[in-house]
Amino acid sequence: MNTNDFRKEIDFMIEALTKEDPLGVLIRGHLYVESRLMQVISFSLRDPGAIDLTRLQFPIKLDLAVAMGLLTENDKRGYARLNALRNQVAHRFNSEISETDERSLYNALNREQKKAGDVHREAFSGLPLSILRTSILSLCKEILGKLVQPHSKELLEGLKKETPAKS
Repeated sequence: MNTNDFRKEIDFMIEALTKEDPLGVLIRGHLYVESRLMQVISFSLRDPGAIDLTRLQFPIKLDLAVAMGLLTENDKRGYARLNALRNQVAHRFNSEISETDERSLYNALNREQKKAGDVHREAFSGLPLSILRTSILSLCKEILGKLVQPHSKELLEGLKKETPAKS
């Protein structure tokens, strides 16, 4: 993945997170994060064909990423909270996401994750649960950055300076 692909993916996620209702944001964001997490793990394995990552539950994938040095325990908290929120709404038909839920996700993010998402807060202003959208985008950016290493630090710094105009 190159710089242009990275930027296109971030723009795609901003657009998706802007258009969806809060439940759609949570489900789509979780799906995106999980698919990219599997990709990051797979790229780091000596023999990726030896394991079917789709058979592993999300918390196990997070533990594997930490064990492989792809995420830190501090990084993992935000992803674990995203998963807990997704499970909370996925198993209750009439479930709603509250401001308390979105705050719990934001509070689970580490300082770097918060900073990465806060840069784009303006893109979600005026939308319901904008903190939820910002928090999910920060996790998307972080996991996507793992796919463009060793250039991910430079790319993330560049993206911090750019906030796309709200549509």
